[in-house]
Amino acid sequence: MKIGIVITHPTQFDVPIFKLGHEFIEVIYTDRKRVTNIYDPEIKQTVKWGDKNLEGYKFDVIPEKGAFKWIYRKFKAAKYDLIITNGYANKYYVSSIVLGKFFALKNAIRVDSVLYNNKSRVKRIYKQLVYFFLKIFIDHFFVVGTLSKNHLLKYGIKDEKISNFGYISDNDFFSTSLTVPSEQKEELKEALGISPASKVVLCISKHNEREAPFDTLQAFEKLHDDTLHLLLIGDGPLHQKLIDMAGSLKIKNVSFAGYIKFTDLPIYYSISNVFIHDSHDEPWGVSVQEAIACALPVITSDKVGASFDLISEGKNGYVFKAGDVEGLVEKMKLSLVMDKALLAQTNLAILDQWNYKKTLENIVAAV
Repeated sequence: MKIGIVITHPTQFDVPIFKLGHEFIEVIYTDRKRVTNIYDPEIKQTVKWGDKNLEGYKFDVIPEKGAFKWIYRKFKAAKYDLIITNGYANKYYVSSIVLGKFFALKNAIRVDSVLYNNKSRVKRIYKQLVYFFLKIFIDHFFVVGTLSKNHLLKYGIKDEKISNFGYISDNDFFSTSLTVPSEQKEELKEALGISPASKVVLCISKHNEREAPFDTLQAFEKLHDDTLHLLLIGDGPLHQKLIDMAGSLKIKNVSFAGYIKFTDLPIYYSISNVFIHDSHDEPWGVSVQEAIACALPVITSDKVGASFDLISEGKNGYVFKAGDVEGLVEKMKLSLVMDKALLAQTNLAILDQWNYKKTLENIVAAV
């Protein structure tokens, strides 16, 4: 068995799957510049995910010159049993899909689109055309979650041709937050200006139009609870606007930690009591699973795709309507008094279904 995966660059949620399936997976990266230096335009800085994203599995990088000829020769020689293309939004992905069909390989594509992003009539027509052609070229469709699956079903893709290949976080890595020594937690709280006795409400997001936690700031102010402290992690073009808003709302118990690299996140989860992701447009949201692996209750808006698969209402978290600040206030109150035994049981059951092993099984089953 041989599986090829065409994707722009390595990420912290895909590389562990590549390593787990290293005996039969070959990865083809399309963006040479982002293979080693991953610049995120939404936060305008290089993202640090550790130094081992290119170890422990087979990969190639498409050359800048003669790319189409290189892909042609690669597909012809490799004779993949399954070729998975991570979307259709660039010329290398289109080439992969076309050549997969040309060489009569089993063609698959990974999709993270959701229906609520198809707001304009023009975009809906465009999607209809895209899926008309994809149904001709693609044998199997991978989705990141239920919302993406509903998107495909809406455009006529048959249920039996769809399975999960999600954006999975490292459950074992994030569960290390549960064993952080109390002295380290106390030191971090002190460094962030958080009272030792305070319960921490954590929000990790990009500070841009799509994700910025303005709703969380407003809801936190309305709680009027001096025993709580709001910790915002992230950066982006609206970072200063969030700081200014906190000032105008006269929120004293709030800390802005800025961008924190992926490998340092567990200790921040370890000092937290509840996690919030209030994005108005997030097809998935990897931080939701990270927080669950850290044994936290999670609150998200209904525009966060992960909420439909990872949150069981009232058992391990809550979902509120995006933009409904009063609704978020109520969910925050409820999350702080959740049944801890039920929370732990629910989180473990969910993580048992959302992990690298289960995802690899789904990939292999599509061959």
